[in-house]
Amino acid sequence: MSDDTTGERKAADQDTQEVRSVSQSRRNLLKAAVIGSAAVAATAGVGAGAAALTGRKELNPLDQIAWIIHGSPGDPCAVCTTHTNEANFVTTDTFNGNSSMYLWIRFLNVLPGTYKVDVSPTIHDSTASSCPTSAPFRYQSPSSAVTQWALAPKNFECHPHALSELPPGTHTDALPAIFTITDTKCLLVLVHLKYCASGDNTYTVTGSLLQKQGTTDTYTVIQSCNHNITIDKHAPDV
Repeated sequence: MSDDTTGERKAADQDTQEVRSVSQSRRNLLKAAVIGSAAVAATAGVGAGAAALTGRKELNPLDQIAWIIHGSPGDPCAVCTTHTNEANFVTTDTFNGNSSMYLWIRFLNVLPGTYKVDVSPTIHDSTASSCPTSAPFRYQSPSSAVTQWALAPKNFECHPHALSELPPGTHTDALPAIFTITDTKCLLVLVHLKYCASGDNTYTVTGSLLQKQGTTDTYTVIQSCNHNITIDKHAPDV
């Protein structure tokens, strides 16, 4: 075999080794990229999973708080009742009469003006020891039994999930709650009640929004809605 042929074969073998080396380097780079991508995806997945497990979500205070209903506006008027655990308000219509209750009255998108929020039947003073079935509730305490808020005109539910979702309110001893607002607001009123009649029964409470007429002291009902409260002596304490 000639020296020229031998030289050509050595050159070809060297070229083949260089091609293999380049191919191997490319495979290593691709493998590293895939592993890196998988690690990033896994890290993101763990973060998302942790957020889902903890229920963590970012909220803008008083702008996107948890008890705003999403979608179209709800009923302009709402009345509801909860137990008095301020860390976890749970809607309920049935009470055993031994524990006090919270009555909530809420009106959406109220235009500027002067208003009263009131309920019927009339609520008795906290000193009432017994009440007729026609007006079976009294205030729980002689002072600060009513709290009121004029909130931004958001689509709020009837009550928050916890008192911490609300700013400080204005306290009064009894209804009606009086508001004078210069911008459109959501009006919210909380009343601390106690059952003072006897026996088991279902009672209807009506919440009303009354608007002041001109410069007179006359108020006219412009919205109202009802809520039924059932007293059942066998209902559990909460």
